[in-house]
Amino acid sequence: MDELEKINWSNDFYSDIFSLHLDSLFSTVELENLEMNENRTVCEVEDTTNQASERVVFAETTIETNNLPVPDESRFPLTSNELLEETLKQAENKNTNRSTATWMKIWSSWAKSRNINVRIETMAPATLNEVLHKFYLEVRKQDGSEYEPDSLKVMQAALERHLSAHKYPYSLINSREFASSRAVLDAKAKQLRMQGYGKKKNRAQPYNTAEEESFWSSGLLGDHNGVALTNANFKNLSEYLGFRGRQDHYDAYVEDFEVVWIQLEGGEMAKCVRFNENPTKTRTGGLTVKHRKTPQEMWATDGGPKDPVRLFEEFLKRRPLEMRTSGPLYLAIIQRPKTDVWYAKSRMGAHKIGSIMKTLAQALKLEGKRISNHSTRKSVVAKLKKAGQPRHKIIQITGHANESSLDDYDEIEEGERRALSHIISGYPGTHTKTTSNTPPSSSSASVLPSLHSVLVPSSSESTLASTEQTSTPFSTHQATHTPPQMPVTHTLNESVGHHFNNCTVNIQNYFGSQSTNEASSSTVECQIGELARSPPRKRRRAYIIDSDED
Repeated sequence: MDELEKINWSNDFYSDIFSLHLDSLFSTVELENLEMNENRTVCEVEDTTNQASERVVFAETTIETNNLPVPDESRFPLTSNELLEETLKQAENKNTNRSTATWMKIWSSWAKSRNINVRIETMAPATLNEVLHKFYLEVRKQDGSEYEPDSLKVMQAALERHLSAHKYPYSLINSREFASSRAVLDAKAKQLRMQGYGKKKNRAQPYNTAEEESFWSSGLLGDHNGVALTNANFKNLSEYLGFRGRQDHYDAYVEDFEVVWIQLEGGEMAKCVRFNENPTKTRTGGLTVKHRKTPQEMWATDGGPKDPVRLFEEFLKRRPLEMRTSGPLYLAIIQRPKTDVWYAKSRMGAHKIGSIMKTLAQALKLEGKRISNHSTRKSVVAKLKKAGQPRHKIIQITGHANESSLDDYDEIEEGERRALSHIISGYPGTHTKTTSNTPPSSSSASVLPSLHSVLVPSSSESTLASTEQTSTPFSTHQATHTPPQMPVTHTLNESVGHHFNNCTVNIQNYFGSQSTNEASSSTVECQIGELARSPPRKRRRAYIIDSDED
């Protein structure tokens, strides 16, 4: 762009800006006394206040653009409208745009079959509302089958986005002009659910511990070839760093990771893989970007076959030499490598990455269970919940923006469902989670102790009690036989002295004839609080007095 073109462009641009009619924004607007000289720009705005209406009166502005100097692009380069549109388009979500384009293509096909040649964004609200009545009822898949109820909701949102992008003055979802068409769509969704649609048969399920172990034992995960090593790192990055099913893995680069040694509080050195997070589905960046409160790290364990850091380092070591520190993280796999390099220089496809876990499930022939890439996220949530971790910590691993997003992951495991079913049926086989998988035998019975005692520490022993409580859990043993109507309980091991601090202890004592299933119970609840500093005193023993009450 030469100097003359720059001057003409600048004149037209600023002329358009200052020729705006601001009367539509303010009730009283007067523009005057704005002069732009070649050497300086003077803007004089006179503000006066109408005392009666307390409204601001702006000064009238005039502008002279004929003698503008050549724009200085050393710091502020000129921007074209094409660049502006491209910037806005790149900030949009690709999946959302793809969904909008897909449903608009379906709308166009339906409109063409009904000889409707008017564009949807040019229809009057009343006309469009009537047309949507028929479209909602008649829309089908290419094979003639019905869409799922949730898909109909996605369709409505796609039409709404298209109309909004074309500045349509009404909303299909909120405006009352389209209330009747919304009622038609809602009635169809209810009808489809009554016919059996919307049960999410293809919904991903988490894999349990036994299935995960079978992945390793069968050789589907490991470091013995390129396929197993890729699968292992895919699973680890999904679980430890919260990667989503396909896109997060596809967008990852080697430069996003670093293997570092970190000194712990006790002086011990530990190795971890640290990930510098890129924009994700819930954290796209922008002015309101939300970073995770904790860095994404994957720590080394024992250096064994399943050590995630060792597997990641092996993953990088098997890449071509010139791509070990840069380039896409996932590369195409060489099926029959002749050297130590297992991966090609070309990038692995997104569809190949998206089917990794599904391929593992098909290899194991897991019947009655749908395993997909999303199963890794569900499985890690189940692991952390089972370990008693709070929600605010779980979302730091999974990358969810809000704790409420975990509601879709609150699924009861199969073992828990089995235990609940047995409780309902009164079956004594599994009432609570036990350490043994063998059902209780009626021939084997252990004598339940009839008397227990709890040592109450004095103030001088509070430190020792706290240390024992946090460092070593007290050992327990479970009765192998209890009457059917009794819950399975844990009893203290009498061979070991136990100290408790700041806790509530519930001790239940069952006794009676086991053959007739008659039992009595006595419960003592001891509240042991933090004792004030006082001279040492003798230990007291709290004994359970047998009771005849039921």
